[in-house]
Amino acid sequence: LLERYGLPDPAADTAVGVFTNPELQALYDQLMEEGSQSLADALRVGALVEEVDIIDLETYIAQTDNEDVLLVYQNLLKGSYNHLRAFTSTLEKQTGEIYQLQLLESAG
Repeated sequence: LLERYGLPDPAADTAVGVFTNPELQALYDQLMEEGSQSLADALRVGALVEEVDIIDLETYIAQTDNEDVLLVYQNLLKGSYNHLRAFTSTLEKQTGEIYQLQLLESAG
């Protein structure tokens, strides 16, 4: 989309894990610390991040009518649901723990 619409890449000159937004930086640092404690913690953090992404993407989809942007958001949403399933199933297989959704409502 950046190329198609001639937009600059706002993250082009930043290192991995470095954010110009102080709130994002603090959240990233917190989640990295939490996720570094154990495999189970890392999987829980990964699942939580995907829940946030899903909520954000669903909001953006509802606010967008540009077909190019919708296609990208919808594909990202599918990816986030797949990642959420992967994190939660790996958590259960590796630790026996069943992940409880933190932000999304459970279907059924």
